[in-house]
Amino acid sequence: MINEKIKNLMKQKHFVLQIVLPAIAALMFLSAIIGLFQNPKRQNLEPQNPITISAYAHSVSGLGVTEPQSESIAIGTNISGIVSEIYVKAGDKVKKGDKLFTIDDREVKANLDLKTAEFKAAKFDAEEKRQEFKMYKNIDDERAYSRDEFNKKRIAAGIFEQRAKQAKAEMEMAKIVVDKSTVKAPIKAEILKVDIRPGEFAQGGALSKSLMIIGDLSLMHVRVEIDESDARRVNPNRPAMAFLRDQSTFKIPLKFVRIEPYIVPKVSLSGGNAEKIDTRVLQAIYSFENNFEPKILVGQQLDVYIESE
Repeated sequence: MINEKIKNLMKQKHFVLQIVLPAIAALMFLSAIIGLFQNPKRQNLEPQNPITISAYAHSVSGLGVTEPQSESIAIGTNISGIVSEIYVKAGDKVKKGDKLFTIDDREVKANLDLKTAEFKAAKFDAEEKRQEFKMYKNIDDERAYSRDEFNKKRIAAGIFEQRAKQAKAEMEMAKIVVDKSTVKAPIKAEILKVDIRPGEFAQGGALSKSLMIIGDLSLMHVRVEIDESDARRVNPNRPAMAFLRDQSTFKIPLKFVRIEPYIVPKVSLSGGNAEKIDTRVLQAIYSFENNFEPKILVGQQLDVYIESE
C-alpha cells in the first residue's frame, strides 16, 4: 500500500517537471515577446526648461532674489488697537502721505478735544493774569499798591503763562497721537501685501510679521548671494546677466548698483541636493528695467552670472 502511494507521488512529480513547468516557462516567454512588440518605442524627450548656462567664458554665479529698489518696507504702527478701516489693497499704487489704514481713533480724538479745551481755558487765564499785571505796571504812582502785591501779580502772570504753554504742548501731543492712529505711506510705492483686516487687533512696535509690505517698483533690484570663496572675483565693471530659474531663453541684462561689504550667512536656498546651508555669502545688488510681460514679481529667484577674468 505504501509502495503504491510512493509510486503515485513519483509519477506526479515527473509530470510537473517534464510537462507543467516547461509549459509555464513557454507561456511567460511568449507573453514577454508580445508585450515587447505592443509597447510603443520610448522617445528621447528634451526637458521643457533646460538649465541655464553662463554666456561668459569665465563667470561668477550666484542665486538672486528680486526686490523693490527701496527694498521691501514692512509697515507697522506706533499705536496698538483695533483696525477700523483699510484704504488700500495689494497692487494699489500710493503716493507719499497716502492713508494705508486707521486704528480706532475715537478715544484719542476725545482726548484731543479735552486737551484743546484745557488749553483754551489756560490761555484765557494767562491772558487775564497778564492784563492784571500790566495794569499794575502802568500805574505811575507806586504808592497806590504795595511792592508785595506787585510781585504777586508778576509771579501769577508768569505761572499762568507757563500753564498755558504746558496745556498747548499737551494739546499738540494729542494731535500727534491722533495723526499716528492713521498709518500713511512713507514713500511713493506699490502695495505688495496686506496682512491685516478691519476688526483685527494691530500690535504696536516691532512685529515678527508685518501688517503691510510696500515697495518702490519703478526699478527692480536683484540681491545676488555669491559664495564667499568667489567674493574677490566679483568686478562691478563687468557685465552681468540673469535668467529666470530653469529658463535659459529668458535673459535679463543687469546693471551694477552696489556691493554690501559685509559677509553674511546664506539666506536664499536654491534647493540643490549638494547645496550647503552653512555657507557665508557676499551680497551684490543689481538693477533692471521691469518692462517684461508678464512682469517679474518681487521675491522671484534668478540665476545670475557675472563675467570675471
